[in-house]
Amino acid sequence: MELYIVRHGEVSHNVLKQYNTKDEDLTKIGVKQAEKLRDKIKDINFDVIISSPLIRAKHTAKILNINDKKMFTDNRIKERDCGDLSGKSLAATNRVEYWNYNTKIRYGTSEDIKLFFNRVFNFLEELKTKITKLF
Repeated sequence: MELYIVRHGEVSHNVLKQYNTKDEDLTKIGVKQAEKLRDKIKDINFDVIISSPLIRAKHTAKILNINDKKMFTDNRIKERDCGDLSGKSLAATNRVEYWNYNTKIRYGTSEDIKLFFNRVFNFLEELKTKITKLF
């Protein structure tokens, strides 16, 4: 199994260097980024696209889906919920520590890092099991 992981294109909170504030769409630059990636990967014949249900992720996935493959969404691959950090500057936290799996620091109501990793891991394990059964 080959798995390609793609991050969505730019959104306004990226430009403002803030924690995400809402389920927002791509900026014009974000659309161009997705189109540029589409052109780079156009020769990869993938079987399916699985996306976060967030608008920015689904929009990026649609741009990449030039071969009209089946597309699915799964809540488990949504980005980490930043809770009450929403709208705050990225500088409000130590970014290395924020993403440190072994940290003991809690940043407000943001999603616990171990819970975040666990839900993504569970998604990947389930995906691996389903694909193994197909082949």
